[in-house]
Amino acid sequence: MLNFKKATVTISYSFKDVNNTTEVDRTMVLGVGNTVNILQHTNSAQYSTAIASANTTSGDKKLFLKGGNGSVGYIDLFASIDNVGFDRTTGKIVTGSGGNGVPDELDYLKAKGWLINEANLVFNIDQPAMSSILFENQPNRILVYNANNKIPVTDYYYDNTSSTKANRGKIVYNGFNTSTQYKVRITNYIRNLVNKDSTNVKLGICVNQNINNVVFSAKKSLTTEITNNQWTTMGQSERKEHAMKFVPNASIMNPLGTVLYGNNFAPTDADYAKRLKLEIWYTKP
Repeated sequence: MLNFKKATVTISYSFKDVNNTTEVDRTMVLGVGNTVNILQHTNSAQYSTAIASANTTSGDKKLFLKGGNGSVGYIDLFASIDNVGFDRTTGKIVTGSGGNGVPDELDYLKAKGWLINEANLVFNIDQPAMSSILFENQPNRILVYNANNKIPVTDYYYDNTSSTKANRGKIVYNGFNTSTQYKVRITNYIRNLVNKDSTNVKLGICVNQNINNVVFSAKKSLTTEITNNQWTTMGQSERKEHAMKFVPNASIMNPLGTVLYGNNFAPTDADYAKRLKLEIWYTKP
């Protein structure tokens, strides 16, 4: 990706002086100024079919991420089943409570009282699907973000590592392409869910062009943007509905794409071990 705003056109020319005897050499440097994106994309039939038939209830076997005028993925951590409650005082699961608005899987983590040392989302790359794409033509990085509030996850802000290169900072938060997988640290996000009753939001995932760019842009389907004052007065459901109409600028700037394994695999499936994983390292009290 070239930064054409820093490009120049140099014109070298010569002319004779007023006496038409001596030749004088001159150089004129012109700035390029504003530029436009003229990239053209032809989506494969496999990509188009997958996007059109996305399973928003149970998830998909494959996640198709593409920058530019492409696609992002969404992740709901923990099963949506909510049949039991969690007693914070006793630290025990209360059955027959009719649910408490928290997924049962998360309630069990709360009841364990574990000290969360580290947590990561691990995305394995679909190697057969990407076999014809050279490594340097695959996205160097992905971004996991809070899709409910159009901001990165907490761990992004906890990571103070930086670099002079646009996409090399935040090395603890990570998300780098290792040629076989991407791993993103969400330790503090999980700690807040388990220990501080934070909201279990929908997570977004996209390809990334600049890890320092956390600005989100509205999709064409959003006809009216809201002000900051309106945002602060909106309820969680309204916020979520509105925020889902935004995608990170860092994805729009990147024309590359990748195919990752999702979650919807049966244990007998040959690719079951490659499915999307939430890894948690913990210490028992």
